[in-house]
Amino acid sequence: GEFNSMPLGHSWVDATIFEAKHCSLCGLNEGVSLLQKEINTLVPTSVSSKVNLPSTLVGVNVTWKSLDIDVMLDDGTIVASDTSKKVLMEYSFEYEDNVIKDTVEITVNPASISTGVYDIAYKYYVTKLDSKVGKNISLIKRDYNGCSVKYISLNEDIITSDGKINQKSFDQTTTIKMYVIKD
Repeated sequence: GEFNSMPLGHSWVDATIFEAKHCSLCGLNEGVSLLQKEINTLVPTSVSSKVNLPSTLVGVNVTWKSLDIDVMLDDGTIVASDTSKKVLMEYSFEYEDNVIKDTVEITVNPASISTGVYDIAYKYYVTKLDSKVGKNISLIKRDYNGCSVKYISLNEDIITSDGKINQKSFDQTTTIKMYVIKD
């Protein structure tokens, strides 16, 4: 019989943006891709306060989108809760004329605000909101009682997150979510 022998050792191929360092002879992987290495370094897996999501990964601009804005907003702001929750944050970027999308799971630890502080701030911020509006809303944006506020329109074609009416016809409805954030 014939015996074909393979050379001892490995023939390593350096990690790329999408592939881990690997042996071209046996396929053994070592470590992680350059993209995963940056994510592991720059994006925490567990947070108790706002996370500063990187604006670039592997040298290109990246955008972030929360897949659950009741846990974390697109900009990394966490929503107060008395229980730990998981959120998927989707990142996307263009690379060699392809749009790359993937998700990162982040655990948001309990970040509560006292009921009294929240109630006072909520009542202050909600004063400009009404269930029926026909003109632009002047939303309160300044900090109050140790809290800040963020508004998110669920349909920017009707009203923007800044309160500007874009409505094209009468009787359109949408929701503006108001988040009171403990600073």
